Amino acid sequence: MPSFLNPEDMPDIAGLDCPRDFYVVCEEPVMICGMRKPPSGFDWENLYSHGVSCVIRLNERECDDYDPSPLKIVYSDQLEDLIHGGPPMESNNEYGKISAAVESAIECIENGE
Repeated sequence: MPSFLNPEDMPDIAGLDCPRDFYVVCEEPVMICGMRKPPSGFDWENLYSHGVSCVIRLNERECDDYDPSPLKIVYSDQLEDLIHGGPPMESNNEYGKISAAVESAIECIENGE
């Protein structure tokens, strides 16, 4: 069972404001983290050197112009922005996308990625 990190226990990663721009949920059995849209020229090698290997991208339209190598994109789709304050317009469609993203994450964890 993973041990969830408190913000003050998150690793320091050069060039990232943790937990504002980048946050680590847990480090074992693999590092599970999240981040906002990366800036142009983002140092993906830096994340890779800290044990991150896979990207699950949920804002495809905004981020289809970046290559996260040496990390690999294992899932990419566009979730609806809920800035309007209500539920998703097509909740079944959103549920399917989220389920597919979770399945990709589980597969990565099971493979030790």
